[in-house]
Amino acid sequence: AYVSESWAHAGGAFFESDPYYLSLETFPMRHSLPLSFGLEISYFPSSRVALTSGLDLSIYNSVRTVRTLEMRQRVHYLGIPLKAEWVAWQAGRFSTWLGAGGKVDRCIRARIGDQSVQDNTFHWSVMADASLQYALTEHLGLYVQPEVSWYFKPTQPVLQTYRTEHPFMFTVGAGLRIGF
Repeated sequence: AYVSESWAHAGGAFFESDPYYLSLETFPMRHSLPLSFGLEISYFPSSRVALTSGLDLSIYNSVRTVRTLEMRQRVHYLGIPLKAEWVAWQAGRFSTWLGAGGKVDRCIRARIGDQSVQDNTFHWSVMADASLQYALTEHLGLYVQPEVSWYFKPTQPVLQTYRTEHPFMFTVGAGLRIGF
């Protein structure tokens, strides 16, 4: 068996063992939990309301086993979140936030085995979060942020990742928040 050039066709791959193609969608795929890194910047039109955006880099790793062959997949997405947040409570350097918004992601790199795969679709999601922040300075804070999100799966996904199989996600993020 060998991997054909049609690997990224309609969210799966094809193996050729005889004149008939067998879709890899029939073989199970194991997904690792995704890992994300990001930077947020907040603008405060008032003392209790913030508009927040930034950049997120998310990495999705998966393995599909077909008989004795393992195909490893690694996908990198660059995302731009846009949220409205409300400062629910503030005392000294601590504050709690409630937020809601959306995010658009775009695949910037994908590899299955040793082959690159193109995915030019935009991936959309909506989210709601609550966070606890500690202010290091007037404009800089560290935060921890539990979040729920819903990923809108494309009609014909090019790649299968953790989020295509689990569109409702619960994550806990931590990071640096810059306010101006």
